[in-house]
Amino acid sequence: MQILDEVSGGLSPNSVTTNTRRRDGGFALAYEKAAAAENEKAAEAEKAVSQARQDKAEAIAATRQALLSELHDYLKKSPAEHIRDAVLKELGLSEESLAAMPPEQRAAMEAKINERIREKLLGRKPEAEEGAAGLFEPSGDESNGAPAAALRMALANTPQAMLKEA
Repeated sequence: MQILDEVSGGLSPNSVTTNTRRRDGGFALAYEKAAAAENEKAAEAEKAVSQARQDKAEAIAATRQALLSELHDYLKKSPAEHIRDAVLKELGLSEESLAAMPPEQRAAMEAKINERIREKLLGRKPEAEEGAAGLFEPSGDESNGAPAAALRMALANTPQAMLKEA
């Protein structure tokens, strides 16, 4: 027993087992702490990924809604309104700036806008106003007169045409 006491440094077998457990317990505790920290990091990373996915989904939904709204606004307008908007944009005007003009200047701009609309619809400039009137009548090869009717319809709803009627 004396040899055992010398080898163990005077420790009893129970104290050696206790020290071993403490050492093992310290390792297990450190391992548990490291595993918990790793799990916490993984949970934070998963939460960040989840938040990024949610942000991306919200951005997609907002973009989709904006596009649907733009499409809805586009579909509400008639072809004549689209052409008029394009002509106004070419001239650097808006409906609001046109409405703010004095009546004489507005009438002149409306005439210019109507001329540009005719150019776009017909694909060429009319030589004279009298010559353009003949374009509204169907020619011999146009039995249904659909292009002329479309042009009359597009120009009928313009403010210039409304001013002439009044």
